[in-house]
Amino acid sequence: MTPRRLRATAMVLVVAGAGLVALAWSQTWYVLQLTADAVAGVATGVATGGAISSAITGSGDATSGAGAIVVDGQHAAGALLPLGLASLTIVLALALAGPVFRVILGVLDALLGLCVVLVAGWSLSDPVLASVEALAEATGFTSDADAWSDRIAYIATTGWPYAAIGAGILMIVTGIAIAVTARKWPATGSKYSRVRLATEGGAPADPASDWDALSEGEDPTAR
Repeated sequence: MTPRRLRATAMVLVVAGAGLVALAWSQTWYVLQLTADAVAGVATGVATGGAISSAITGSGDATSGAGAIVVDGQHAAGALLPLGLASLTIVLALALAGPVFRVILGVLDALLGLCVVLVAGWSLSDPVLASVEALAEATGFTSDADAWSDRIAYIATTGWPYAAIGAGILMIVTGIAIAVTARKWPATGSKYSRVRLATEGGAPADPASDWDALSEGEDPTAR
């Protein structure tokens, strides 16, 4: 693979990883089915002016069917979006960075990918704890995770948490690849920085004569 293609591939992979993280953050992660007692408790709260009436009946954006609470990545793994955006900014920095800074950026992207994997993995390890804020908002119940253990009948997990983990792994691999191959990339701006500083005889070139040559349509670097 040529150096230019190597650079282009790495930058595309960084964008792909960051984009997949942001996409996963915006999608549904869990559907938590409440027990009949929990549904009845919310209904009682509504009757007395407590909980949100649409939170548990299946209407509104927060639910899918009676007693089912839909939790998206924003609630289940809110840190993913900042991590994805941070990775995306690395693309802009890579376009301008020199070899040493590219290595640093590659390591940084790998660390961001590791954070993505950890955040998504933590959410998967305890969906109720990760979703407790969304549950409290939807039902008006406590935000204490321990109190929800007897109120959840079952949990359905979508593929998006695993997609987030896959995106994090992609970021790790891409970051390591950037760090390893950064010195092989073409130098930034080298096409425009090559100037002949000496004449054929070895004497330093005269900047004024170079400007005169340019004015006359000649290329001073070809002398």
